[in-house]
Amino acid sequence: MSSDSIIFTDFDGTITLLDTNVELVEKYGSDETKLYEEKFISGELTNRTVIQKHYQTMRLTPEIYYDMVYSIPLDPGFPAFYRAAKKHGIPIAVVSGSIGEGIRRYLARHGITDIDVIGNNMSIENGVIVFEPAHGVTQSHCRKGLCANCKSKHLVKARNDGKTTVYIGDGLTDICAARYADTLYAKSALADYCQENNIPFIRFENFNDVCNHFFEMEPDYEES
Repeated sequence: MSSDSIIFTDFDGTITLLDTNVELVEKYGSDETKLYEEKFISGELTNRTVIQKHYQTMRLTPEIYYDMVYSIPLDPGFPAFYRAAKKHGIPIAVVSGSIGEGIRRYLARHGITDIDVIGNNMSIENGVIVFEPAHGVTQSHCRKGLCANCKSKHLVKARNDGKTTVYIGDGLTDICAARYADTLYAKSALADYCQENNIPFIRFENFNDVCNHFFEMEPDYEES
């Protein structure tokens, strides 16, 4: 591992065992909400557009939102991975399409308060959450269009600053970031995408896999 490494990791379905956004839509969404999700998957709507529409239709109070986020299980291997990274002096940044404050509170409940969280923002109007895309993101590196929080932007900046980038992810919003990672760990939909598009990656199932591989072995890429 490089002393100049920085680890970027997705949150939903990566640090957590379930995707908070999917769970929110399933539990509190309407038929309209689910239609927007279908249009995002088909490419008719960008991530930035669909997530704003989700929150407009779900009309979540902060109490409902936080209770739902707190109920999502943490990957049991993440605390050990976090401790190993801290021991080696390698910073971790969570990059997510979810609301940053929700992620920070979730991690704090698991005793993790000192890693950077780069997520979206929110305000409260008439007692319900209004979703606000991350500040300063106006240009996309992704062919799928602008995300609410452009993950690849943060990896590009780190590489331009001379950092060796590690990325860990699982889903559709990780696709653009995957192309800017010097070392990529992928599972689920992201692994399938990398396999189909000849992007070298290391397959993982949980953070125990990532921890054992990154801190004990040289990368052993799965060639597509």
